Amino acid sequence: MGTMTVSPKVNSSTRDSAGRWYQFYAMFSDEFAIQAIEQASLAANSTILDPWLGVGTTASAAVSMGHRIVGADINPVAMVISRGRFATRDALLMKASAISDWILNEPGDSIRNSSDPLSAWFHHAPAKTLRLWQKKITNDIPLDELSPEQCFMLTTLFEVAASLSQPASRSKNPTWRKRPNPDERVKSSKKAVCNMVLQCAEKRVLKLSDATSQSKHHLMVADSRCLPIQPDSIDFVLTSPPYCTRIDYAITTRVESAVLGVDDQLLRDVRERSMGTSTIRGQIQCAEATWGEECSSLMDKVSSHPSRHSQTYYLKTFLQYFSDLQKSLSDVDRCLKPNGKAAIVVQDSYYKELHIDLPKILEQMASFLSWEHTQTQSFPVHRSMRSLNAKSRKYRTNARTTESVLWFRKSSLKD
Repeated sequence: MGTMTVSPKVNSSTRDSAGRWYQFYAMFSDEFAIQAIEQASLAANSTILDPWLGVGTTASAAVSMGHRIVGADINPVAMVISRGRFATRDALLMKASAISDWILNEPGDSIRNSSDPLSAWFHHAPAKTLRLWQKKITNDIPLDELSPEQCFMLTTLFEVAASLSQPASRSKNPTWRKRPNPDERVKSSKKAVCNMVLQCAEKRVLKLSDATSQSKHHLMVADSRCLPIQPDSIDFVLTSPPYCTRIDYAITTRVESAVLGVDDQLLRDVRERSMGTSTIRGQIQCAEATWGEECSSLMDKVSSHPSRHSQTYYLKTFLQYFSDLQKSLSDVDRCLKPNGKAAIVVQDSYYKELHIDLPKILEQMASFLSWEHTQTQSFPVHRSMRSLNAKSRKYRTNARTTESVLWFRKSSLKD
């Protein structure tokens, strides 16, 4: 197997590049996804799985290289963004212009819909304008039936809403979108919002590939622990699960969720079901044998740590995370063909001074599935969530973070 030369991380020089499909805290670089698929040495027209879609970098790379992609994410925003990458350029801008004309000529009213999720971020005019765009784009079609072209337009709307709300919702933590105070909500005119959408659509069209195949991609809202995928149907898995850092990705995309009309209850549901969430959804008593010795040892250390809430809240979040990871890997194993390959990107982290060796934990979990660990490729991470937390210096002064690409091959033998 070859040596990976490209880091999975999008570096600071390319994170805000005009060529990026969507700005998101956690995402692969396009170059990494392409090189990983090349390194897998797949037969033509293979089927690739990404059970944590994110913004669809794996999906785009797979289709561009002539393969089929099956992708899932529990967050509907991620599915929309990923599916939008496969829109065809024909008539997109004409459609956007027609929607803009209709909205600008739509009679105004004085009714304030305070129950609209957008009203938490925007005053009446921009909230109503964004909602009219969303309604005209989707035509009340169920989310899982939206075309790539509709998803493209929604992604454009996401970008505009996120850009407009950024000054009011910015926080020190780049993964947390705080709701503004009522008097800080964004004000903007109907015309200004429409112009932003049209300008964004013009720029975004240039990011689309020249040709896409509708039969090459199947992207859906689904739980990585119970994927609606046929057994033994996947040739290669290229993915990255949420890291063990308690990043709440549902909150990261809460403005985009508001564009979709996701209310507080639905957002709470997505948060609670998401892997790596900071909320507790159930009671898990202890580590299981199938999590491996490294994980069991870590859980013992967390439960006996003298810091506040270690034995309660933090232990529960860790137990929940590793339970989700093991269940997800088990279901990926069900989907993967015998002799199928997997490349999984993870990052180590720390709880207080305790090292969370997620690569080692993942390797041990995979061994219970009869996956052969064939290679690990590691890359230093110069900026991580740990570096943003000044309080972490109390426990350690020089704890470097490493991102690892673990390669596996599933056994050819069946139980």
